[in-house]
Amino acid sequence: MKLQLAVPVFLLAVLVASPSVAQRISVGGKLGQTVANLKSSDPGDNLRSKGGFVAGGFLNIAITSFLSIEPQLLIVQKGARVRDDEGDITLKLDYLEAPVLGVLTLPTWGVVTPFVYAGASYGINVSAVAARVDVDGEGSRDIDADIQPTDVAVTYGGGINVDGLTLEARYSRGLDSISEDATTIRTRTILIMAGFRFPN
Repeated sequence: MKLQLAVPVFLLAVLVASPSVAQRISVGGKLGQTVANLKSSDPGDNLRSKGGFVAGGFLNIAITSFLSIEPQLLIVQKGARVRDDEGDITLKLDYLEAPVLGVLTLPTWGVVTPFVYAGASYGINVSAVAARVDVDGEGSRDIDADIQPTDVAVTYGGGINVDGLTLEARYSRGLDSISEDATTIRTRTILIMAGFRFPN
């Protein structure tokens, strides 16, 4: 596992160290809102969407004038709300995610530069909590033992860049079940983010 991680890190370091590539590198940050839900194989699960936040940064490496590779590191809140006979339970799932995206920059319209992207994301679950709100207040319990430690997803979206300020929306679809039991549960997340990029 350590060797598998060391190889891409080494290759990325070599690319960054190359003068020709370093001239085509930009960095930035993102902050925004998530709308998350879970897809269950059990039709009896009454799952509804919940809100959350996303924040992180990225490194954009231009391959050509219109194509780039963009590794990112994000904190993403996922989960869902579950309705049962006693009310709502909110499943709060926090992930440290590392998407790697292929970004296609489209022709500029005035000062607006549109872009689209697609790629894969590897997430590590850092917190899993089930919280219920009732007349006595909010009670919560850890559900780490019920949730897989990782979440692999495909993601795609697009946005605009205006003088280094970005606005984008993406959809992330989990490929593997995050449940430790026999029920198949996959993540589904919409992310709406604003950010900056330097140099533009």
